[in-house]
Amino acid sequence: MGLGVALTAFLTGFSKQAKAEIETRNAELRENMDKQIEEHEKKYQLEYELRKEQRKRLKERSAVLDVELESLANIAGPLDLTYGQRLVLAKDDATLQQFQEDIRNIKLMDSVEGQKLQLGLIKDRISGKNNIEYASMEQAIDAATELDAIAKPVAVAQKTAFGLPTTAGKRQLEEYKARKPDAFKERKTRDPIAGTYTPRPGATKFTKSEARTAVADIVGAEINNRMSEIGNFVLVRDPYNDQFSFKNRSNQITTPSSPAALKALQNAYQASVLGILDTYMNKKDSTIPTELAMAINNANLGLDFKGRLGSGADRVYIGDIIGEFMEDAPPPVSNTGGTGGANLIGNQKQGKPAPKAFAKAALEWNAKNQDKGKEILALGDKATALDPNDPDLEKKSQEIFKQIQAIYPDITNVQQLQQFIQVIRP
Repeated sequence: MGLGVALTAFLTGFSKQAKAEIETRNAELRENMDKQIEEHEKKYQLEYELRKEQRKRLKERSAVLDVELESLANIAGPLDLTYGQRLVLAKDDATLQQFQEDIRNIKLMDSVEGQKLQLGLIKDRISGKNNIEYASMEQAIDAATELDAIAKPVAVAQKTAFGLPTTAGKRQLEEYKARKPDAFKERKTRDPIAGTYTPRPGATKFTKSEARTAVADIVGAEINNRMSEIGNFVLVRDPYNDQFSFKNRSNQITTPSSPAALKALQNAYQASVLGILDTYMNKKDSTIPTELAMAINNANLGLDFKGRLGSGADRVYIGDIIGEFMEDAPPPVSNTGGTGGANLIGNQKQGKPAPKAFAKAALEWNAKNQDKGKEILALGDKATALDPNDPDLEKKSQEIFKQIQAIYPDITNVQQLQQFIQVIRP
């Protein structure tokens, strides 16, 4: 075989082999791109459907929220919320349902004053990131449902075997971009709904039985504390209905009837109410559980609920009731015996409690100044802990009282301080 023939055969074989290698490499590049496109399209479609559904649900809940907020204007004025706060309330079913439940209970309250106080506290319970200002609810929802950025397909090689240029992969990518332009849009940073709506504070539930027992525990303690004033009787508590009766020396059920005994019983009932409220009243919104209010009412302790027990609300506002009741009520019995706060501010004497207007104002002030209220409680405890045998007792007491007045100038005497502490004590 001549040299020319051999060279021709070699070149022909090499050409066929090179062509095969180029086609194999191009096929690999196309396959790689096909896999990238398929994976990208799946992720994009999943993300798209997820955000589409989230946007739909947010808009639905937002519409419900709009109706709820509009209805509030008819009872206590509008609840002024930012779009960011509205977004928090509409972020999921549980949060919106909690808000709706709270609104229903507010509407059921018979006191307009109580309704306004509750609405004012709602904004304080929406926490989280509120520094982003949105021009509309639609803008807020769009920002919260922006699609996450997805890693895009990449043409991994622009050359094939033997360093030859190729359009394999690149052409597929361009065709995919033309077919799915939205999948290649630049993404903004999605704003997370980084807020919470906490349940209403103090929403502890009572069963009828639990409420009855809680009331009876305090009433029993107050009556026992005054048995020497009531007379030579034995107090008997029925464990099945938590009702009280008295037995005389002959072990017969009777009723104390002397003026002194009746007065002592009245004082016990009044002090019981204050003890119950001191233990169970929510100091932020001046409410107690409805079951507890019903137990107090059924125990005939003298607290007038002004027809509020049949509304169906889960809590009863008593901010406008307690001040009136406290005018003539004695202080409750403390856990260590004696009357709560009797040693407050040294050895100064107690007088008649301040008028109901002061108690009402104290509740309202403390609702807006929780931290300062805690300072007064701490100073009151500091005063109570003073040594009664300290020769500088009077001076130290007055210094503490001045510090208290600097925080809340409306406290002008010891009696008002005692009442203030009794009203706001957690």
